[in-house]
Amino acid sequence: MIQKEEKRSQPTGMSVPEVAQALGCSERVIWGEIHARRLAHLRVRRRVVVTVEQLQAYVDRNSVAVFDAKDFARQALKKGGANK
Repeated sequence: MIQKEEKRSQPTGMSVPEVAQALGCSERVIWGEIHARRLAHLRVRRRVVVTVEQLQAYVDRNSVAVFDAKDFARQALKKGGANK
């Protein structure tokens, strides 16, 4: 007899309202990203599902690095000072 292991630790897919809540924006914004094909998703008949991996990839692509002006100035001075 085959036994099924029940391992449901974390959901692998999220609905549009769940994605909107996770990102702190409206469902309309998420639908816009889906229709513009900027947010990858799956369609199961009428249901739209965004996997955790797809959401993480979207966040990674749209994240902006923090700019440290002091560090930038130090690096610029090092480069400029080495040439003289």
